[in-house]
Amino acid sequence: MIESKQRYIDKILEKLPHEIVEPIHSLINDSTIDESNPPLTVFDLDWTLLDGDICESLYLHFLSQGKDLPLSWKKYTEMLRAGDHKNAYSEIVLAMAGITLDSIYSTCDYLLNHPEDEIEYNIEGETFKFKAPKVNQNMYALVTVLKLAGFKVVVVSASPHYAVRYVANNYLGINQDNAFGIKSNLIVDDNYTEYLDSQLLPPITWNEGKEELLNLNFPNSKIMLTCGDSFGDIPMMNMTDASGLVIIKKSPESDATMIHDSLPESIRKIVI
Repeated sequence: MIESKQRYIDKILEKLPHEIVEPIHSLINDSTIDESNPPLTVFDLDWTLLDGDICESLYLHFLSQGKDLPLSWKKYTEMLRAGDHKNAYSEIVLAMAGITLDSIYSTCDYLLNHPEDEIEYNIEGETFKFKAPKVNQNMYALVTVLKLAGFKVVVVSASPHYAVRYVANNYLGINQDNAFGIKSNLIVDDNYTEYLDSQLLPPITWNEGKEELLNLNFPNSKIMLTCGDSFGDIPMMNMTDASGLVIIKKSPESDATMIHDSLPESIRKIVI
């Protein structure tokens, strides 16, 4: 690695929480970078690279704007409380069928640039505040370090695929072709306007679906780092090479200790 690039990496690492710095130094020093097939670092999006949930925020925004969407917010949250996460995440993406990609993109911009930490919504007769999704600056800095060090950065999320690609490319500096979510088929009308369709394309990128997607798209790549916040990230985390690192991100609705204890003792793990 050229000296000036190393100095830049060191300057960024100086600003990161101390519990990250030494493991990332070790990861960089112990990794062999093959530019033709660089090792992977794989991140979740919601409550990991972002503080907040882009999918839920999108859906609440569309509901609050009067869009007649087939899945009620109450039904969605009931599914989550019942532990039916895969169907809940699939149904909320399916329910956005008919929304244009331009609307997805402009709403992502609105949400990520919202001046307040919380946004007030009036949904189904109830008024409440919901966390506005924001880029986690420490995670953004970590992504920058990993890219400079020669790793390929990948995002795999249970949020809508085209929102994940847009946020990754425009807010996190991650190539959109390396960003994946629950993917809808697209419809293009006579005016070349693109709409989400009511058909999902496998795999559903939650839990084992994240592992399936990585195997399909990067079958010959070594995964040196994974980072996520929920039990749905455990199969992805289990793909981490024995010489790699797992970062468990604390979030309001996850149990970092449970995630930590579910992973093999042989994999190095840190909780931040």
